[in-house]
Amino acid sequence: MKSKTIKIAIVLFLSSVIVSNIPPIRYIISYVIDFSHDRYSNASGTFTYIDMAGNKPEDAINRFNSFVKETSPTPEESILYRIFYRNPFAFWRYYSYGYEKYDIPYKSWSSIKKARAQHTAIKSLDKHYIEF
Repeated sequence: MKSKTIKIAIVLFLSSVIVSNIPPIRYIISYVIDFSHDRYSNASGTFTYIDMAGNKPEDAINRFNSFVKETSPTPEESILYRIFYRNPFAFWRYYSYGYEKYDIPYKSWSSIKKARAQHTAIKSLDKHYIEF
């Protein structure tokens, strides 16, 4: 009886993983659960961006490139970071782990937040700033 329950649990889990990654269903789940999951920033937090579309980072990269052209930041501030990580328990995101958005280097939001607090004490933020 116990082994049958375990087999049923495994089948249900694998089924939910597969179903939640099928395109029409994954878009609904992403919209409901991960609407603002994909967030990007530079090291100082002077550029922040939330990708509502979610799958590919082209929009974030294009906006960051225009930010770099407009503001001419220091070399360490001209690197785009993703501030979201791979969560193995978020099985509805498994389809996206192969996308290039995970090739962008990761930096924790807490370290960026500290740097942004120091930066805003010196000068105010401009139009590229979004409060998280």
